[in-house]
Amino acid sequence: MKTFIASALALLIGMAVGSCIGYRYYERHIISETTKQMMELMESSDRLQATRGIQGIQLIEAGDTNRLIEIFAGQMADFYSEYGKLAHNDDRTMDTLARIARVAKTNQVVAAQIKSEMNYGEVNTKAH
Repeated sequence: MKTFIASALALLIGMAVGSCIGYRYYERHIISETTKQMMELMESSDRLQATRGIQGIQLIEAGDTNRLIEIFAGQMADFYSEYGKLAHNDDRTMDTLARIARVAKTNQVVAAQIKSEMNYGEVNTKAH
């Protein structure tokens, strides 16, 4: 009987120690994987911004400001159509939406692109 109790107690202690070590390893692994994915996302976003900057400078140097406006209008319209309808926007998002709306009032290309994106979203929503 003493052997059985000692074996059961050793088994429980071993399971507890193993669980603690396994949980710590799992937590470290998940955190490092999450950090890696976050860093890749940040690098991708930074690379996209740098590429847009390069393209913008090249278009300005070539004197093709209309193409530059079209590119940025598309990006603004994407943002506006994605976040403009949400009720839970933070202050920075609301400020960006207001700035886009002000630009759309004075720039026909931006206004047309936003209208196109908004209509596309409505058509897409009704199709599903």
